[in-house]
Amino acid sequence: MNARLARLLLFLALVCLAACAGDPVSPASLGGEASSRVAGRAGMAAPAVEDRPGLGTGFGERRRSDSRAVAFERASSRPWGRAVISYNDAEGIASARGSASPGSHARLGGSDFVRASLLGDGGRRLPMGFRGGVFSSDEYRAVGRPGERYVIRLENRSDARMEFVVSVDGLDVLDGRGAALDKRGYVVEPGRSLIVPGWRTARNEVAAFRFTSVRNSYAERSTGDSRNVGVIGLAVFNERGSDPRPFLEREQDRRRRADPFPGDRGPGFAQPPPR
Repeated sequence: MNARLARLLLFLALVCLAACAGDPVSPASLGGEASSRVAGRAGMAAPAVEDRPGLGTGFGERRRSDSRAVAFERASSRPWGRAVISYNDAEGIASARGSASPGSHARLGGSDFVRASLLGDGGRRLPMGFRGGVFSSDEYRAVGRPGERYVIRLENRSDARMEFVVSVDGLDVLDGRGAALDKRGYVVEPGRSLIVPGWRTARNEVAAFRFTSVRNSYAERSTGDSRNVGVIGLAVFNERGSDPRPFLEREQDRRRRADPFPGDRGPGFAQPPPR
């Protein structure tokens, strides 16, 4: 009798271990997050993550855009000028802290002869305002519209070739990867402008820039990281041996640096210049 009772108790203990294996806490005693996890196991969909508001830039349709490699030696590893364009929809820009003076383009290097602007559908300039300095750069704000295609226009009104390194949402526009100042950019000839229409996918093709939700932005979909969505970065480098400032500005700088008392000693009276 004792042997039969012992075998019965052992059997009941094994049954209990099998039934109690797994989560030691019942679903009824779990909080909201854990309840969602248990519900998911039962075939119910977990609640969707809320979208960040505002605009990002998507990987749009393919467009023809020819390019070629050129030689360019930078005068310095530090940019000659920088600017950041923070973009969003009208509601997002209106809710941003601080006011911005109205304008139509971003200036690089503190002068108006090297600049950038955003053009939307039909070539219209996107409204842009200057806010001040951030990230050691001038910061601008631009207003876009969901679904609208846009391009970045780079203008070089200087007397020298300039190299523009451009990023959108933290990604380099030439390779779609994390942007860095030591990467190469677009070279713009003196007195010319250049259109950057999208992410470069080949030597003669790009994927258009289109305003979209943050979740559908190229940065979020390609890297899973949306923390840099909403900014366009611009850095410009001048060529070694060049001075990109216009002639009149260079002349004014020479006059500002002129020394009224250089300290030369000569004869007692003024002499006529040599012929």
